[in-house]
Amino acid sequence: MKAVVCTYGSTYERLAQVLKKSIQRNSPGVRVAIHSMRPIRTAQVIPDHVRFNTAKLELWNRVVQAAEEDIICMDADMLCLGNLAEAFEEEFDLAYTVRPGLKHYQGGAVFIRPTDGGKAALQEWTLINDNLLDDIDRLTELIQQEGGANQAALSLLVKEGLNGAVLRELPCELWNCCAQTWGTFGPETRVLHMTGRLRRAVMEGRMPDPGGPYADLAPMVKAWLEYAR
Repeated sequence: MKAVVCTYGSTYERLAQVLKKSIQRNSPGVRVAIHSMRPIRTAQVIPDHVRFNTAKLELWNRVVQAAEEDIICMDADMLCLGNLAEAFEEEFDLAYTVRPGLKHYQGGAVFIRPTDGGKAALQEWTLINDNLLDDIDRLTELIQQEGGANQAALSLLVKEGLNGAVLRELPCELWNCCAQTWGTFGPETRVLHMTGRLRRAVMEGRMPDPGGPYADLAPMVKAWLEYAR
């Protein structure tokens, strides 16, 4: 089993190294491959975050198409707090995480078996993402609905389905604890996603001031610091 992590810039390199350390401790059977990436080149005028997210998805797809083992594709700004192999106790070719609220999909953690269905699903997701780059108005509308380009493409993949591929939802509360589910953070959390202000808090490298703006994030910052030292 392998975890695939993409990075760019010193901040994400640092986060990726902490993620690797946490995987080695809590999922010792999972090898970690960290890939540095650059944004895709495109004739279209699109935001940098779309270019980077597209590059990440394309790299994930290249790894998965050549894979002969289970793959976990992960954002760099994550922390592993449990056994990632437990996700594969479910039946699926490709599993993605969902969160409460209107922006349902969170594409920071994806679990893929090296089956024909798993490879076809990630290939189709990548193609949908690439095709959206040719329709900027639609892409912009979908990003507003789903929160990102990869999530926009994933929503279309799930809606359209894919013959021969079993797609499954996994709860963010367990497998991709992000801003919408930080309130559920606890012993059952397997993967913590440090987006937004949590990422800023951990990059300060110290526990939040009890009276400061990050005070409510203290348990999550403490968890990250245990692996960062």
